[in-house]
Amino acid sequence: MSFVARRFGSAGLVPVTAGEAPPPAPSPSGVSLRSPVIVVVGVDDVTARACKTAALQGDVGFVRAAQGIAACRAIRAARPTVVALGASLWRDETYAIAEVARSAGARVVQIPAGAPAERVAIELTLAAMLDAPAATAPAATG
Repeated sequence: MSFVARRFGSAGLVPVTAGEAPPPAPSPSGVSLRSPVIVVVGVDDVTARACKTAALQGDVGFVRAAQGIAACRAIRAARPTVVALGASLWRDETYAIAEVARSAGARVVQIPAGAPAERVAIELTLAAMLDAPAATAPAATG
C-alpha cells in the first residue's frame, strides 16, 4: 500500500468525520456572516510570506498548511473563502484537498510553478475579498 493510500484512503479522498465544524450561524436577517479567509497549501516560504502580508493589509484571514492532512483539518476549522494549491503537491493530495475545500464552500485556485510571489498574493487576496459576498449569501431554507 502506497503512502498516499495509507494517508488518504484507497479512493484518494479524506473521509469526512461527523465531528467537523458546522457552517457559520445565520444572523437574524438570514445572512451567514463569514469573513474572508485564505488557506495556502504547498507553497514556498517567499510566496507564503507575501500572501500573509497581502492578507493582513486587506483584512483577510490567512492560514498556511504544509501538506494535505494539515490542510484538510485547517479547511474544516477555518471555513476559508479561497484555497490555493501549490505546484509541489502530489496529484492525490491536490484532489483530496480540493474535494474538502469545495465541500466547505471554498473556491480552489491552483498556483502555477514559478509564479511571482507578489502577484500570487495580490490575486489571492482579491479573490478572497470578491468571493466573500458569495460566502455570506442568504442561507438556504429547507
